Amino acid sequence: MTTGSRFRVTVNDKYIDFTGVTTVNFILPKSQSIVKESAQGFPWTGEIRKYYSRESKFNSFTLPGGYFNNEWTSYWTYWVHEYGHVIGIPHLGGSRWAYSFQPYDLMGSQDIARDISGWSRFAVTKWMEDEWVYCKEKSSISSELIYLSPINDGSNATKLAVIPLNKDLTLILESRRVDTFASMRPKMEAIQYLQGAYPLFAANPIRDGVFAYVYDSRLGHNEEYLSLVPGNRNPILIAGESISFEGVTVKVLEVGLRDKVLITRSD
Repeated sequence: MTTGSRFRVTVNDKYIDFTGVTTVNFILPKSQSIVKESAQGFPWTGEIRKYYSRESKFNSFTLPGGYFNNEWTSYWTYWVHEYGHVIGIPHLGGSRWAYSFQPYDLMGSQDIARDISGWSRFAVTKWMEDEWVYCKEKSSISSELIYLSPINDGSNATKLAVIPLNKDLTLILESRRVDTFASMRPKMEAIQYLQGAYPLFAANPIRDGVFAYVYDSRLGHNEEYLSLVPGNRNPILIAGESISFEGVTVKVLEVGLRDKVLITRSD
């Protein structure tokens, strides 16, 4: 945390009630050129914990720099991404290279993605109740018909399918929608950025359907622990489309209020 940041908190302490506040998000003038990308502090970095207001101790902060003036970025997705780390969600892939899953999860790329994967909501943050998750090992499946409700709706229905394939890999299915968080209508500069960094996503943007991906338990923070099912296709399946991976075939029969999905073991 910079001396200037500490000064701003001190000055504003008599005007702002910081009760219950643990994260401080600073905004710099867009004309500044000192902070090129961003600066942030987390509970485990230690430095931020030295600073506090009369009402509260802080455990994290963010400081978006000039990079976030680009049209494909936004402050709020940056804030959510960094706060995701504060509550324990690992970074997907590295910060200096792009890989194909990142545009589909805000913890991979806050520049493009507007959603957090069902896996993070269930296995990491525990935001999902157990009864919202279909879970069955590959060895126990012959043919299963399931219904998935959109991951962002307010129902208590099944929202996630988790299929452990072996001791390392798990196939995951969730119902995605082009809603307020997922939709994106980029301008030309953003389209050019997408085509360069994420060509598969640029060619196959978010649509209504079933998102299929793989979790690898051997990988973690700053690694590609979530990945798309191999194949040069849109990873969000619509009615009539299917994928096969490690002896499991998933076919989407219907996309609607709930998505109807057939899961079969093929080996």
